[in-house]
Amino acid sequence: MSKAEASAAKRRRGGGRREDADERDRLADERDRLADERDGLAVERTQRADLRDDAADLRDDAADLRDVAADTRDDAADTRDATVGERENWVETIVGAAELRDARAAARDVEADRRDEVALLDAAVYRMPSEQPFGMRRRAKKDRDASKTDRLGSKADRSLLADAGRDAADAEGL
Repeated sequence: MSKAEASAAKRRRGGGRREDADERDRLADERDRLADERDGLAVERTQRADLRDDAADLRDDAADLRDVAADTRDDAADTRDATVGERENWVETIVGAAELRDARAAARDVEADRRDEVALLDAAVYRMPSEQPFGMRRRAKKDRDASKTDRLGSKADRSLLADAGRDAADAEGL
């Protein structure tokens, strides 16, 4: 059988069309398979990109946490500095109050001495014993008592400051 006869026989049987259709189907299947592979590769690329984005987000979150930790440390340092400043202000205030009490006690002692002198002069003028409790003597005694109270108060303030200083040094581990 010649080629022409074989071709004619195929046409009669419709074989040529079937072979062409089979070839078209096979090519279509191959195109579909390649398209599926491309889609799979695209999905993998998308997944890798998503993983990179997730990793970048995690790095950003870690950086944010480091920033928050740094801010917290800065706030703690500011608080410590403010506390030290407040403590220094309180120390200055207490020392100033103790100095004022000492000065007031010294002034009261001077006033008490002056009143004693006045009482002695009054006793000499009125020819009375100097021990007799004139008004000036009573006031001088009150001044000396108040002076003692002021001196005790300033000693107590200084003692509290010394205790607070030791406590602060202990707290700082010195």
